Amino acid sequence: MADIRIVVGPSYAKLFFAFDQRVIDLVKTVPGRRYHDNQQGKYWRVSAKHVPDLAAALRASGDTVSVSGTATWLSTLEAERADWAKERKMLWSTLEDHAKTLQQAWADLDFARWSLEAHRANAATTIKAIHGKVLDFAGQLEQVERAWGPSPSSVADHAAVADMIDTP
Repeated sequence: MADIRIVVGPSYAKLFFAFDQRVIDLVKTVPGRRYHDNQQGKYWRVSAKHVPDLAAALRASGDTVSVSGTATWLSTLEAERADWAKERKMLWSTLEDHAKTLQQAWADLDFARWSLEAHRANAATTIKAIHGKVLDFAGQLEQVERAWGPSPSSVADHAAVADMIDTP
């Protein structure tokens, strides 16, 4: 049976062993595995998440398996997990703040829409009362709003608007 050394890193593990077709066939069942032949030697690289299952399968087939780097890898993983938890909490807090801002903006928009409709109705009623003219909301009211702005302040402003409407 083969002696297999597994060195676990932060995201992947390296498997070192002498050539054994049976072990190679077992390693080839791991998704995403890669074979390397470089200055570090000949080894197979697999995702670190597959190490426990692969080591158990190798041991079950009678191979001697030694795993190193696990404590370092686990502490790194725990540190990353804690960082992710902090970031997630911060993102949720930010999202909740934005949701509150959007709710307030929608409320402000509804109030502004209501105020505009009330202003239009009030302006039309005032002009009708002073000048006896009926406004065409599609055209003349927009002319009124351009002429005096959002809120007329005096009867003189109303008269100026009425003169503007009379002109073709």
